[in-house]
Amino acid sequence: MPLKRYAIIPARGSSKGIPRKNLYFVAGKPLLYYTIKAALDAKVFDEVTVSSESDEILSYASEMGVISSKRPEHLSRDNVHSIYVVLDYIKSQRLLGDATVCMLLPTSPLRSSGDIRQALEKYENSNADSLVSVYRDNKHILNFRRVNHSGYLEPVIKANPNVQRQEIDPLYVVNGSIYVSRPKILLKYKSFHMGKVIPFVMDKRLSIDINTLEDIREVEMKIKKCE
Repeated sequence: MPLKRYAIIPARGSSKGIPRKNLYFVAGKPLLYYTIKAALDAKVFDEVTVSSESDEILSYASEMGVISSKRPEHLSRDNVHSIYVVLDYIKSQRLLGDATVCMLLPTSPLRSSGDIRQALEKYENSNADSLVSVYRDNKHILNFRRVNHSGYLEPVIKANPNVQRQEIDPLYVVNGSIYVSRPKILLKYKSFHMGKVIPFVMDKRLSIDINTLEDIREVEMKIKKCE
């Protein structure tokens, strides 16, 4: 019997940067719409669940045909990482240790159903503990600096400052789009980022993680170009 696949979409009702961000209209649709639609269109999940403390968000999730799950109040604060929402979901649903769990954050509206299918296929054909979506960045890590307590610049890493770009391994940035693992792994590490983690490389242009109104405008431009 094939193992089941579950998608969990953490969607808080409150937001400091953009009020009601997950329901903020982006190109004529609530931001949350794009992630729910991608999850449903992927046609790979036994269940798609939206977790929120907001009755408005839960009502919208139900209207779109997915499961709505009322999040405990202590998991709805600003400083609570989304992994704890996933862990609560795993425990409350008593998911089997080897099932596949995919976390999809609503702040990544340009992720497609095809991306989700390919990410799950790559993960399930591997021996990895988890999969995390990333994009390749062309920035030179030796050019990064921090300002120390004395106000002076210092390198982020200690290395030969004159090394050539060609001699440095490429860098990848977590884009917040797709996270995949199994309940037993997540309960062990309490993270998608520990153990043997494989990358799912996405196009940098489609890796916008919405935090500001400027991000929304950029996403709207890309969506309109595709219409």
